[in-house]
Amino acid sequence: MHVSQEVSQCRLRRHLSFSLQESSVQFFPLLVVLQGILLSTWMIYGMAAIIVRRADQTPPQAA
Repeated sequence: MHVSQEVSQCRLRRHLSFSLQESSVQFFPLLVVLQGILLSTWMIYGMAAIIVRRADQTPPQAA
């Protein structure tokens, strides 16, 4: 009785770790896409901030 409980717990633990690996493999592309979106948004924001800063520093030119 006790040995069968240990075996079932071991199987359950192995199944849980396997399902955890499967879920991490499934979510990996989502994390990569999310990281790419965040990086591109941060780069666009940084470029816009640099452009706005340069526009503030340059004096307005007469038309």
